Amino acid sequence: MTQNIPMRALLPMLAAVLTLAGAGSARAHGTGRSMLLGSTADGSGALKLAYDFASAQQVSFSLQIGPTALYSALVPSFDSIAADDPTNGLFALNAGVTVRVELTAFEPGKTSMNVNGTTLDTIGESTVIGAGPNFHQHPTWQLLLSLPAGEHGSGSLSFKLTTTAAGYSASQVYTVVLSNAHLAPPSLLTSEYDKAAVACQATVGKEDRKLVATKLTQLGKCLDKLFALSAKESISPPVSLTTAQKAADKACNQALVDKLDDALAGAAAKIDKACGSLGSADYDANLIATHLDYVDCRAEQILGAGYGGAIPELAAYDIGGTPLSEFFPCLGGTTR
Repeated sequence: MTQNIPMRALLPMLAAVLTLAGAGSARAHGTGRSMLLGSTADGSGALKLAYDFASAQQVSFSLQIGPTALYSALVPSFDSIAADDPTNGLFALNAGVTVRVELTAFEPGKTSMNVNGTTLDTIGESTVIGAGPNFHQHPTWQLLLSLPAGEHGSGSLSFKLTTTAAGYSASQVYTVVLSNAHLAPPSLLTSEYDKAAVACQATVGKEDRKLVATKLTQLGKCLDKLFALSAKESISPPVSLTTAQKAADKACNQALVDKLDDALAGAAAKIDKACGSLGSADYDANLIATHLDYVDCRAEQILGAGYGGAIPELAAYDIGGTPLSEFFPCLGGTTR
C-alpha cells in the first residue's frame, strides 16, 4: 500500500465514528444508496452490481489535516441479494461464495476505499466484502482535496468484484465518482409523509435555478455591454465610445459583484433553513456552501463557453485593486 495519505491510520477509526453517527436514525435510506450484488446466472455466472454509476456520489467533510480536507461517505453500500431479482438481471449467490473487491484504478493521494479497516489505495489490492447468499457491507469512500472549505471538487476510483468459487467469474469494472458538491437525496421518514424532506428538496431545486438565472442574467448583461464596446473600438476610423463606455461601466462594476454575492448568500440561507437543523436536517452549512459553489461555477462555465472574450474584457476593469475577471474563476472552463 502507498504512504501518500498521511492520515490512513485514522481511517478505520473514522469509519467507526461515521457508522455510529448514522445509527439510530428515524429516517430510511433514500433510493439508490445500495449496490445490489448478485451474479448473471442461477448458481454461476459473472458477479454483477445493479446501481446508477453514472451519478456522482456525495461525500461529506470529515476532518482537516493541514491544507488537505478529507471527505467521506458510507454509501453506496454492497448489498448481496437474498432472492433472485430478474428485474435487475441478478441471481442470488450460492451459500459460501466469498466475494472480494479489487481496486483497478484511482487517483493517488486523492481517492481511496476503506473496507473493515483495510484501505485500498494500490491498484490490484483487494479485500473480502462478504460471503453469499446474504451480506451487507458499508465501505468508507474517501476523497482528499487541497481546496479551501466551501469549494467543490471531485475524484474517481474503479473496482471489480472477484471470487474463487467454482462456476463464478469476476465482474466488469465499475467506476464511482466522488463529489463534495453533489447532494444525496434527502432521507425520508418511513412512518409518515415527510413534509420536511420534500420541502428541502424543492428548496434546493428552486434556489439552484434562481442562482443560475441570476448569474447568467447579470454577468451576461455585463459581457454584452463589454462586447458592444469592443465592437465600437474596432471601427476605423474611430468613433465615439462615450455611450458604449458608460453602458459597460454601469453593467460591470462593484455593484455587479455585490449583487452576485448577495444571490449566493441568499440561496445558502434559504437552503439551510429548509435542509439544515431547522428543516429536514439533511445538509449542514459546509455541504450547502460547497454545493452552491459548484452550481455557481457551472453557470460561469456556460457563459465562458459562449463569450470567448470574457476574460480579457473583464480584466480591463479594476474592482478595489482586483481585475474583475478574477471574481469569476470558472469562466475559463475549469472544473476545479
